[in-house]
Amino acid sequence: MDFSPKVAEKSLELDGISICRAEKRDLPGIIDLSVEIVGYSMSPRRQNDLAKAEEIRRNDMEALYWQISRNNMAVFVAKNERGQIVGHVVAKLDTTEFLTGEKQAWILDLAVKPEYWSRGLGQNLMYAVETAAWELGIKYVGLTVTCANKRAADFYKKMGYQDERVQMVKELS
Repeated sequence: MDFSPKVAEKSLELDGISICRAEKRDLPGIIDLSVEIVGYSMSPRRQNDLAKAEEIRRNDMEALYWQISRNNMAVFVAKNERGQIVGHVVAKLDTTEFLTGEKQAWILDLAVKPEYWSRGLGQNLMYAVETAAWELGIKYVGLTVTCANKRAADFYKKMGYQDERVQMVKELS
């Protein structure tokens, strides 16, 4: 299956912010933004060390350098009028739901700089991935969100995402 969605050729303008397919030269900004906001994704149920979480996130996101050129990835960025990355979404377009075998897209990371929250950027970044998935005949988009990140959970629910599973953890002492 060719995972090259037509949406990759489009760009959206939104109040001086452009949303478009990411290019390799955008990766440093994507990685920096992901590291900058990783604290919002930290679980209150774990021993938290922000510096360690930032290091782990940076290492995970650096895998994008070899993944971005693969046609099973959808990576979109939101740039302000100065060309700075103020938001991004990273998704895989070829995951499979483990009980049904259905193809689905999976959101790996969605990030918007806090000063750009509530301006429609996150919603439009998600729409870009949803459009890419739809163009490929994919009927579902999945994601995970940390239970403590109520703002993000409410955002996804407002966009129509529903709880499907609950991940639970117990600390052994």
